[in-house]
Formats: sequence, C-alpha cells, structure tokens
Amino acid sequence: MSGASPLSPGQFFERSPDPCCVTERNGRLLAVNRAFSEVLGHPPTEPLARLWWELLCDQDQAKARAILEQLSMEDPCAVFKGRFPDAAGQIRWLDCACVLSAAEGRVYITARDITAEKRLEDRLTESEGRFRAVFDHSADGILIADRQTRRFLMANRAMSRALGFRQDEWAGLSLADIHAEGDLPVICEDFDRLARGEFRAPWDVPFKRKDGSIVHMSVSGFFLTINGRECLGGLCRNATERRRADAALRENSQFLEHVFSGTLVPIACLDRALRFIRVNVAYAALDEREPEFFPGKGHFDLYPNPENQAIFQRVVETGEPFHAHAKSFQYANHPERGASYWDWSLNPVVDADGAVVSLVLSLQDVTERIEAEAALSRKLLDQEIMASILHLSLDPLPLREILRRSLLLVLQRHGLGLAPKGCIFLTRCSSFHQNLHL
Repeated sequence: MSGASPLSPGQFFERSPDPCCVTERNGRLLAVNRAFSEVLGHPPTEPLARLWWELLCDQDQAKARAILEQLSMEDPCAVFKGRFPDAAGQIRWLDCACVLSAAEGRVYITARDITAEKRLEDRLTESEGRFRAVFDHSADGILIADRQTRRFLMANRAMSRALGFRQDEWAGLSLADIHAEGDLPVICEDFDRLARGEFRAPWDVPFKRKDGSIVHMSVSGFFLTINGRECLGGLCRNATERRRADAALRENSQFLEHVFSGTLVPIACLDRALRFIRVNVAYAALDEREPEFFPGKGHFDLYPNPENQAIFQRVVETGEPFHAHAKSFQYANHPERGASYWDWSLNPVVDADGAVVSLVLSLQDVTERIEAEAALSRKLLDQEIMASILHLSLDPLPLREILRRSLLLVLQRHGLGLAPKGCIFLTRCSSFHQNLHL
C-alpha cells in the first residue's frame, strides 16, 4: 500500500532538516531554506544578493570561492568544510556539498552542521586526558588509523569486544586483518575517500572478527591529530539488529505487496483529494482496465456518485472508517450495466500526528447474493400464498374470492393491505402480482 503523496522539489528544499541554498554560477545567493537561516541565525532574506563565500570566515572565503569557480560539466560536484559566523558571532562548521546545474546556471549547496564534531575533534587534540575518557568509555566502538599507512594505532574497549581482539593487539593491524578479502577493494576505496574528506556520513561496513565471523557495523568517520600524526577515526555501532529489522521490514513489505497484488479482493488506495494512488489487478479488472490506468485520476471523475463522494470526504475529514453493506451502485456512464450491489469498506491511513494522508478502499460484489436472496424471498412468498389458497379452497367460495382472500391474508401477516403499499410489495416479491386486479 502506498503512503502519502511525494513532496515537490520546492517543499523538499524548504522542509529539509539540513541547511540548503541556491546560488547563481557567479556565487550570488538566490535562496536559502529555513534550516540554513536557523543554523546561522540570519533572517531568511538577509543573505540574499550576497556572494555565498562572503558568509564564511575571512580565512575560508578564498577556498570556498575557488571550489565554486572550479565546478564544471565534467566535474560538477565538490565538497567543502568551512567556518560560518552566526548572527551571535559564534563559529558554525558546515560540511557543504556543491552541485552545479549547468543547464540552469545555478549551484545547489546542501550542508551538514558539523560544529559538534569539529569541537569534539578540537577537544581531542587539545586534551589527551579528555580524549582517553571519551575513547575508553564510549558504548560505541572507536578505531583510530594512520591516514597514510592505513594501519591501526588503537581501538577502544567496545571495539575490541566487538571484534574479539585484545586492546594491545591493535597496534600495527591493517584493514586486511579486520575485513574479508572480498570486501577489501571497496573498504580501501572508502578509506581513501574518507581521507580526502569526501564523506563522513554513516555507512554500513562488514567487519571480520578475530574468529573469522562477520559482523556489520554502521561507521561514521572523523579526523584527528595524535602527536602530530594525521589520523582517521571511525565511530562504529553494531548494525546487526538494524539490518535484521530492515530485512524484516523488507520481507513484510514484500508480503504486503504480494497480498495487495494477488488477492481477489478489489483494493484501491486514494489520496486526500480522492485521486487514485494505485489499485490492484482485481480492482482494475472490474472496469476492464489495467492497474496503470488509474494513478492520478479522480475516483469520482471516473465513477460520479454525489452520495458516495460525501461519504469519502467525511472519512478524510473525521478519520472515521466507513463500511457499507449491499449498497446499490449504477455506472453513470454505463447505464446498460444495470444496478449492482456491493459490500465495501473505506479505511483512513493516518500519520504520526493522526492526520489522514490516504484512504484504502476494498470492495466485494454481492450482486449475485442479493439477487439470490430476492429470488428466495419471492419463492417463499409464493409458497405462503399457495398455502393460503389451499386452505381457503376448502370453503365453497368462487376462485376469485379465494385468491383475493389469500392475498389479503398474506399481506396482513406482513402488516400490509391491498392499498398501494401492498400492491408494490407483491409486485416486487411475488409472481402473483398479475392477479391483483381480481
């Protein structure tokens, strides 16, 4: 089942939790999002018409300008870490990714506030004692490797426990000692990319334990200097449970997809505007169409019905599900199909705040059952009339009088007389209605 409707590029830009901005090719700012303004404390319009690099500290402006000017169609992406003074005069470190859109003549810049990480790196450099406290007592594993040789200098207790090594065994170990041979090419490339400062976001890494078994960890990289030596650090968190949860989620999603696609029950998903998001094969077959025909089309543009439309809108507004039983329906555009009868349910899908984001409509055609029940009712009524006729035939009465009295007795049992209501009842429910003129 599909969820909510996707965000437009403009909505994504404005709602992104990461600072984002757009510049002209020459670096002049065109737009900043809310997160950008909040991180630096500037009103949204204040930076506009300025050059992007003018927002940085004086020491970083030349480097930022050079990076922007070097973007080209052949090399449209670049990363940059710089210091930005906020409105209070405090320095904010931002990890920026710049992407050139040559066709638009614009540069799109997304940033991540790494002030906390930079301050941590500075504290680690300045104070070995505080570094050791954080290093040794972290619940997450921490690895420190020489940036040039790729050999490990140390690992904390959590990492040692995770991979089964003693802490005094780490000095001199290489990437090949803690990663499977088949994974090494990718691991080495990731190490080099991290050394070049190309990324630090958490990524999933398979580690080889001392006993040869494999454990997956989520790794975030950082830089630090130890005794003048440039090093790379990795903050490692066991990802086994997350991977299991992800696998279970994928399995559950696949199961639901198979149920949705394979069930014989017609199902349709609609957005808040009552437009189709998707339908299954059984639903599409009701109208002799393919499922791909429906997405984006209005339900009541295809099947006009003011009464049902009001019900659907009420479910959107109240969040209360609706269930209908043997509800009659007639195709407005296909009157030749006649009336049909349906059991159907309309259930809202809500977000974390309880707001309705979509609807799930499921149907069951009960026309044959309703017609069979009507036929059975007619048969029982005819039998009831025949029983009355046989009973009254014992009296010496004319045939017409016997029939008239029999019909009247049956109607009285049903709380009716030979008034218009009784005639209508017999017309619908008995084959004896042609004798009403008697």
